[in-house]
Amino acid sequence: MPHIDRFDKSGDPIVHVHLFSDVLRPMSLTRAQKLSLFGRTLLDVAVIWYAKLEDSTKQNWKELSEGFVNQYSYNTQIKVTISELEATTQNPKEPFIDFVARWRAKAARMTNRASEKEQVRLVIQNLEPDMLQRMIVVPLSIFASLYELGVQIESAFKKSIIQRTSESAKRPFSKNTNASNSTVPRPAKISTVVTAAKMADPFAATIS
Repeated sequence: MPHIDRFDKSGDPIVHVHLFSDVLRPMSLTRAQKLSLFGRTLLDVAVIWYAKLEDSTKQNWKELSEGFVNQYSYNTQIKVTISELEATTQNPKEPFIDFVARWRAKAARMTNRASEKEQVRLVIQNLEPDMLQRMIVVPLSIFASLYELGVQIESAFKKSIIQRTSESAKRPFSKNTNASNSTVPRPAKISTVVTAAKMADPFAATIS
């Protein structure tokens, strides 16, 4: 079977249906054989969705493709812009890997995606302040390096190898025994569109 990018629930189901149909059309396979290959182009929860279908649906291309598109059509109903990605920031208590996964899932819904280097830059500038301070000085251009360094820094925070700025501010000041009625000033608290897309008809190209 020719290589087809597997669908993991985050892509455009219509594009996947067309790609599957176009790739298999020239092959000398029966209709039943082609239909049986559809499940092999899915990943994760999409595979679970497929496994739970009735056998009659799996053997009917129209029902299968319509059901697939309907199941994951929400991916095509949201258009993400660079401005939205720039506004997607890491929450104070959000783990680094969770934030990167959330950011990349949103970026995957863009039609014209930025280069990997530009995406890495956007992720770094949207990190929480302590993580940003450590990572902004490192020249990173790929997600593999970003992920590896981020996990190491977060681990160092947890082990107190690196002190967070917020934790340093909470350290008690030692009082001067020569001063009377001295008060320690408290650190100031720093508070740190959905557009419906027109659905194209994915069933114009059928499997013969």
